Amino acid sequence: MSGNSKYLWRINKYTKFCTIRDYGNQKLLVNASGAKYDNGTKVTIWPYTGSAPEHGKITFIKAD
Repeated sequence: MSGNSKYLWRINKYTKFCTIRDYGNQKLLVNASGAKYDNGTKVTIWPYTGSAPEHGKITFIKAD
């Protein structure tokens, strides 16, 4: 992939969180590395089917 290529993600919005999955392969889920929850935790893309685990639930917070 070149630096100018677009990559598509699917963001599913639920009441209290969102999940982010690869648009072309819905089995790939963005989640927190090491099942951590701390700010600054690295994220990974991991194959996961079914409901997202807690460390795969993303909350967007308005930045000031």
